[in-house]
Amino acid sequence: MKSILKDIINIKLEDLRSTYDFEYPIFYEIEIPKKKEFGDYSTNVALILSKILKKNPREIANLIVSDLKSDLFCKIDIAGPGFINFFLNHVTMKKMLEDLSSDFDTFLSPKSPKRRRIFIEYVSANPTGPLHVGHGRGACIGSSLSNILRELGHEVYEEFYVNDAGTQIKNLGLSIILKAKELKGERVEYTNDCYRGEYLTDIASEFIKNVDNLELSDDLVNRASLFGKRIILNWIVRDLEDFGVTFDNFQSELELYKKGYVDECIREMQKRGIVYEKDGAVWFKSTEFYDDKDRVLVKENGDKTYFASDIAYHKLKFEKGYDLYINIWGADHHGYVPRVKSAIKALGYDENKLNILMVQMVSLYRDKKPVTMSKRSGDFVTLREVLDEVGKEPMRFTFLTRKHDSPLDFDIDLVKQKTSDNPVFYVQYMFARINSVLKVATERGIKIPDKIRLNKLCLEEEKELIKQLFAFPDVLFDVEYFLEPHLLAYYLINLAQTFHSYYNAHRFINENDLELTNSRISLLILLQKVIKKGLSLLGIDSPERM
Repeated sequence: MKSILKDIINIKLEDLRSTYDFEYPIFYEIEIPKKKEFGDYSTNVALILSKILKKNPREIANLIVSDLKSDLFCKIDIAGPGFINFFLNHVTMKKMLEDLSSDFDTFLSPKSPKRRRIFIEYVSANPTGPLHVGHGRGACIGSSLSNILRELGHEVYEEFYVNDAGTQIKNLGLSIILKAKELKGERVEYTNDCYRGEYLTDIASEFIKNVDNLELSDDLVNRASLFGKRIILNWIVRDLEDFGVTFDNFQSELELYKKGYVDECIREMQKRGIVYEKDGAVWFKSTEFYDDKDRVLVKENGDKTYFASDIAYHKLKFEKGYDLYINIWGADHHGYVPRVKSAIKALGYDENKLNILMVQMVSLYRDKKPVTMSKRSGDFVTLREVLDEVGKEPMRFTFLTRKHDSPLDFDIDLVKQKTSDNPVFYVQYMFARINSVLKVATERGIKIPDKIRLNKLCLEEEKELIKQLFAFPDVLFDVEYFLEPHLLAYYLINLAQTFHSYYNAHRFINENDLELTNSRISLLILLQKVIKKGLSLLGIDSPERM
């Protein structure tokens, strides 16, 4: 509906250009007002144009709405400093929806006017232990966003960057060896850098079967590191698949070193004159770009920093020539953003093509008390533990009930409830309820209409539901623009709220008024298609019975 309104407004703007000289297009907003007295849609186009033309915004608004005739509106108001409020004609809306219903699947799958190649990197957890709940939130956001962007016609490539090089991997190997010694009855002392979760017992038990002795050496630590990494990565892949998340590629950091990408990247930076040597180390001149201080790439002892391989990884990504790059990181990486953008710019790429979404932490609660410990991981609750307890659908939907950069309280008891207090149950129950009505209608011998007819719908709830149906493509485009998949979850919750109120107040099947029955069933058919489509894009099933 927003695109239709924009087309109408843009025609008026083109007319105004013949009288007033201004650059076109101009960027303005069309929003759904929070209060119904301000119409069904409102735009700030007059306020934006008034700044360009240096005229009173209400005067501009009058110029826009004068002679603006369309059957789509029953009224147009100018409010406040110059907002234009549109009140939709319900009769026209019904007719438009009937026309669209013959190809409703196409309506539910709109295509972006500018198709892009998009590279999304997310989760990217260190393969030193199981995924925790916070990783699950990032995984849900990344996969849902990928689904929606792909639905809009974009080519989407999803990648998991495996941080399998460096100190943390060596510490994993050492931890496995120490745990194996402990299992054999030896007394060992763990350093502060060691991993201590119960999951190490499983890995160490298997590792013992593959070695003759456990005498510490660099070679044994490397063997244990690779052995443990392989097992943990398999756990990660399995947990993500069970959570409805798959990737096109798992890019190994270690592979970047083995193939010489990191050394090649540093040589390229040297050629560009953006590195220097100081105190035996190699530094990147990141302060010449966005960063607050220069960063070390190669330490005095010759070891390369994590930042060096991260630069090489981003260089490799940008060489692939995608139109847009999206990184989804935990909020604790916030300070890393300027240095990565500095490196991208320094290497001659457009750093504005990189969008970094920072995902805030998840706080778990049970019996209204924080849950912070896990026997399996040692110090955090794993994705697998919560997934096994509450299920994929409730977990995914709950992760999308808050914007990604807002902290999320995850109440395990609430998420398991099958009541209206649980958002995912509330939305799924809408689909199941509609399915039940259609089944009862069939059992009573009422033929489900082949052609959608909405002519008998005149209740306020019906008008609101029709307006919400038209908003579905707008929501997908908003997700695309803001990179915020939670907007679709919000839409589905609001749609379910309107529907359940409607369902509880009115009868859908009336043998004495088949025309009204057919109109209401027609509306239910369209609503069911929308709810199923929306849930599927979020990676959530639509159960027929609940």
